[in-house]
Amino acid sequence: MSLNKEILEIIDYLSKKKNYAIFGGFASFLYFNIEPSNDIDIFTTKISDVREIKKDFTKKGWKEINKKAVGKKYLWICLKKRQTTFDVHFSKISSTIFIKRKINKKYKKYTLKVIGFEEMFISKIQCLIEEKRPLPKIKRDRKLISIIKNKINRKRLNQIFLDVPKEFWTKGYF
Repeated sequence: MSLNKEILEIIDYLSKKKNYAIFGGFASFLYFNIEPSNDIDIFTTKISDVREIKKDFTKKGWKEINKKAVGKKYLWICLKKRQTTFDVHFSKISSTIFIKRKINKKYKKYTLKVIGFEEMFISKIQCLIEEKRPLPKIKRDRKLISIIKNKINRKRLNQIFLDVPKEFWTKGYF
């Protein structure tokens, strides 16, 4: 599979960083070679990481096209260049659940930080309870869950569930 130059620009940048974890469709691509959309989603460890990434990418011609903030608990920005988007998230919940359990995943010459199978499983279950989730994404999420369920470590999954705050299931990542 050939990735566009904007995706490769993001990958090259991330391979030099430590304070993030890729999730979503691109994580599915890295694990299972499921064709990704033209975007990469990451969680970061601090709000300042989101701002730093925005600054670095706007210098390279990326535009901020969307943003959501909830006090100091959550910040999301969506950057775009041509037809590619880069979603950068910080939340206390994602730091607790996903960032601390990230793993290294090799893609060609790059080593990237990615959420694990168990975290991906939890994140996809959470996606399925979103009221306005588009049907094509729901179908893709279900397909991925059916693949992952046979690969997860149930002991590890149980431990993660103990760490997941109750508000994750009602408010998402905020």
